[in-house]
Amino acid sequence: MIKVSSTTNVNSLASSINHKVAEGCKEVVLRTIGAGALNQATKAVIVANKNLSSQGLEAIMRPYYKKIEELTCIELKLEIKER
Repeated sequence: MIKVSSTTNVNSLASSINHKVAEGCKEVVLRTIGAGALNQATKAVIVANKNLSSQGLEAIMRPYYKKIEELTCIELKLEIKER
């Protein structure tokens, strides 16, 4: 699980996603709290998908709500599939 904030660098996050895939992960979860964090995470998934497509892979994003203490966050589950 990778925590994302509104100040997270999109390219760094995309690199982290690609690194996890290179390690063999078939699922990557991004945790966001707030619209800015969700925006950064979404852009990073787009960049990561561009890089993954050259390997014949794609990340399918499945968003869902998750309650953490008093906060409600949105988690993005990325399922890595072959194209």
